[in-house]
Amino acid sequence: MEIIMKLITLNGENIHSESDFHKEIAFLLSFSKYYGENLDALWDCLSYDLDRPVLVIWKNSDYSKKYLGNTFNHIVKIFELVREQDIKSGLEERFNFDIQ
Repeated sequence: MEIIMKLITLNGENIHSESDFHKEIAFLLSFSKYYGENLDALWDCLSYDLDRPVLVIWKNSDYSKKYLGNTFNHIVKIFELVREQDIKSGLEERFNFDIQ
């Protein structure tokens, strides 16, 4: 059985607020309609509810970083923790990301 990686692309030029980020990632990753649109909910969905493998590419991230401020760093930290958790769990099909 061939495993196909899901590739999603966030465009930082379109993410001007934390709300914009949550709406975009929830849509692209098909999160439940009950997604809480906050950082705790992001952790939960990426850690436990996401079909893998998945690669999130965040293009033009400098724009988002400017608009989101420290929230941008928190989001990236969640991405890092999810990736580390997958590696430590020995998952072959993992969450990964690329900030561009």
